[in-house]
Amino acid sequence: MEDFEIAGLVGEKLFRDLLDRIKLPYLLIDQAPETFAEKFHSVAKRPDLLIPFGEARLAAIDIKSKRPGFWVGPKTACVGINKVDIERLAEFERIVGIPVFLAFFDGWNLEYPDLWRITKLLEIKLLREFKDYVLIDINTLPLVSSRDALLQKLNRGATR
Repeated sequence: MEDFEIAGLVGEKLFRDLLDRIKLPYLLIDQAPETFAEKFHSVAKRPDLLIPFGEARLAAIDIKSKRPGFWVGPKTACVGINKVDIERLAEFERIVGIPVFLAFFDGWNLEYPDLWRITKLLEIKLLREFKDYVLIDINTLPLVSSRDALLQKLNRGATR
């Protein structure tokens, strides 16, 4: 297993631990190839879990265990994301009809994750493209600081 795969599993576990701690239910999405229609394999990416919130509403969350790096300048903290992942998660949102968020959570520096709506990432001007990745300035979006703030961000993001 590659280092980035191990980091991803650790980030997902830490995120689930956070949800358990704040008593927010979730449903893991099986990532096995046979649990997703073959015609979607090359066009859509499944997020990691679903979180129910509000009245009969769901949000899909794809967890990225990444720490910001200062790749653009000394005052601009960025996260690198695979462009194909963003496009395939957006296609999942279109197919399934529920909002998809990226949750950046490394479990060490942040008590709560940054949550970014996938369609908003496609709308904003991304900072810089580098090969197959885009660098996103993390200073452009507010941090989530509590259970209530997490639910509010899901609610606001789901209505846009």
